[in-house]
Formats: sequence, C-alpha cells, structure tokens
Amino acid sequence: MKHPNLSHLRIDRVATNKIRTAFSKKSRVTITVNLDSGSLKRSWRAFSAAD
Repeated sequence: MKHPNLSHLRIDRVATNKIRTAFSKKSRVTITVNLDSGSLKRSWRAFSAAD
C-alpha cells in the first residue's frame, strides 16, 4: 500500500480542535481494538516461529 504524499494532505483545524476539546472534557478514553481469530492465529504463529 502506498503512503500518501504529505503535500496532498490537508489538516482540518476546526474539526481537530473540536475533537481535542471533546477528549479533554472526558475523564476517560476507551480504545477498542477488534481482531479476527484468523489474523491472531497467523500473528501468533509468526511470533512463535521467531523464538
């Protein structure tokens, strides 16, 4: 997958400030990571084989 060229990206400063303000008001932030069992098994095999 190609990485985007930084000169083609635009930063939405208004939306960024809204997100930062919302997060600063929260006392706790939850991050959810979803993994499917197939990719988890493949990763575990690759990790075990490296030992």
